[in-house]
Formats: sequence, C-alpha cells, structure tokens
Amino acid sequence: MMIRIVAALLALTLITWPIAVSAKRVPPKDECARDPGLAATLRQLHAAHDKRDARLLLDLINDDVLFSFGDGAGKADFIRAWKLDRNPQRSAIWAELGKVLALGCALDRDKASIPHFYARAGAGRDGFATWIPIVPNVNLRRMPRPNAPVVKMLRWDILSSVGHPSEVGRWAKVETDERQAGYVRTDLLQNLAGYRILLSKSRGRWRINTFVTGD
Repeated sequence: MMIRIVAALLALTLITWPIAVSAKRVPPKDECARDPGLAATLRQLHAAHDKRDARLLLDLINDDVLFSFGDGAGKADFIRAWKLDRNPQRSAIWAELGKVLALGCALDRDKASIPHFYARAGAGRDGFATWIPIVPNVNLRRMPRPNAPVVKMLRWDILSSVGHPSEVGRWAKVETDERQAGYVRTDLLQNLAGYRILLSKSRGRWRINTFVTGD
C-alpha cells in the first residue's frame, strides 16, 4: 500500500500544471503629476501644443535633443526637420504631440516617459510588433471590416502583431496576451516604437531630451 502511495506522489511531481497568466493591460496613467516640477513642465508642454506655440515648445527642449536615428541631431536640426522655422502653426509636430500627450506619463526617479505604456509594457517585447489601443473599448474583430463579429472588447490590452497590416482598408491583425486574435483599425492603435517623449531632470529643471519614432 505504501509503495502505491509513493508511486502516486512521484507521478504527480511529473505533471506540468498550467500557470495562470493575467492578460497584460496598461491603461494610461499620469504618474508624473506627483513631481511638482515635472507637472509644471508638462502643463507648459500641453499649452504649447494647444496654442501651437513653437517658442514655448522649444524652450522645453534640450539643445542636444534626439529626434531621429540618422537625419540630424540637436535643436537646430529639430527645428528644420519639423519646419518650425518657417510656418510653425502648420508643422506636423502638433498632431504627433497630441496623440502621445493623451496617453499618460510614466515617472522613474529623474526620468519620465510619454506615453505611459512605453515604460510600462514590460521588458522583452518587440517594439515594432507591440501595440496598444489609444482609446478604451476598442473592438477586436474576427475579420478586417467594420461589421465583422467582435471577438473581444479591448480595454487597454497590449497587443502583438500577427503577420502584416491587412491590405483591406487600414487594419492590423493582432492578438492579446491571452492569444485571442483578430483585427483592429490601425488608427485606433499606438505602436510601442512609435513617437515617444522622454524627459530628464538636470540642474533642477525637467526638459525633453528625446522626441523620436523607430528604434
């Protein structure tokens, strides 16, 4: 009898039990509000965006700002690249700023990241293949069309690319961390390697040292 019990216990140790893994979701948060100096800088940044005020924006940017992986560096090149020296009101920078400023801010000591999920998505993810909805309650659909059945309602779920964006309209085939796959409109997604703002604190002042896309 004892031999049978021991054998049963040994058999149990050989079973690989499934590990419960919660789906990863990263709703945008404003962690940066807890630092008064950073909060003040971000209020100025929002004001610059709302007024399309190039002078105010440039006052918040470091002289050695990184804005490209190969097409120049520093504030002077930044100004030319975004056409802030000609007709700043029509610069494409305002649209890009607006998208990321709506997605929260992560704070890690003397460094801050916008959007929030850029620093909170978790290590080891492929930036170009990782996405998050930019609004709550986004439909993950079975097929790349507006009237297709809904697989799941996404609430800030982190998504991974499955193949390439569909040629039918503007859809991306993605899957959740729960392995639920489907299609989402690309205009409702932000890529982890998309535009992000990185700020750092130097000599008591918070300033933008990076506004870049890609990797």
